Amino acid sequence: MEYKDKKISCRDCAKDFVWSIGEQKFFDKKGLKNPPSRCPECRKSFRDKMEKGELEAQIKCSQCESVDKVPFAPRDPASVLCAECFEKKFREKLY
Repeated sequence: MEYKDKKISCRDCAKDFVWSIGEQKFFDKKGLKNPPSRCPECRKSFRDKMEKGELEAQIKCSQCESVDKVPFAPRDPASVLCAECFEKKFREKLY
């Protein structure tokens, strides 16, 4: 794979940032397939909010229709599963 600095627009603040060659190599080494969607500042802010539990969103489960909270802001709320249905689906994939 050829590495070169890439300019990406942050999905949170819309500022452009550079995804450096070093970061791309790190992503490849860790097996990460997608480039970052947030700039370094927004990534840190997002991680901080996750650690503090500030990123909860209320959802209606797309499978059982129960109301639940998830620790992220879903891109497509209509396709999110509650914790119980997610666990059930995850277990089905394992076996």
